[in-house]
Amino acid sequence: MVSLTDIKNKWNSVESFYEGLVPHCDCVQKVQKTIKVPIRYILMALTVVAVVLIKLFFPKELFYTLSVFVVALVSCVKSVSEEKGEEKKWCAFWIVFALAQFLPSCLYCLKYYAFIKFVALLYLALVDDCQFVLELFNIAFDKMTSLYNTYVEKYCKKPEEKSD
Repeated sequence: MVSLTDIKNKWNSVESFYEGLVPHCDCVQKVQKTIKVPIRYILMALTVVAVVLIKLFFPKELFYTLSVFVVALVSCVKSVSEEKGEEKKWCAFWIVFALAQFLPSCLYCLKYYAFIKFVALLYLALVDDCQFVLELFNIAFDKMTSLYNTYVEKYCKKPEEKSD
């Protein structure tokens, strides 16, 4: 059961987060004194209104997809611009993202598909280094190369001239 102390602690952490977002300049202090409401409370209210409007007017699949896309895009651009050497990770992520966009036609009937896709892609974008996906791609590439070489050996080479 949630106690009042837990609620108060959570509220204080949220309030301190929004306090960190508010610029501490004379202009903001002047506006805050004029309207007699802390700017952080206005930001909290705007956040709630924005989330409610997004949930009401955007389908859940679009909301989840856009939120993951924006987070991943910002992280990818930041990583590439700072030359962190994570190009393979982001290549793997965007391939998985493209597959996740393709799969809804097959998996749309699953009730929690959109949420599961959201969590998985967000995990890959923010937490994981996509090493597992890269290993799968390497295995698939090796297998496809082997099949291609077998095909070329068997069907594309000219038959040897018969020697008498």
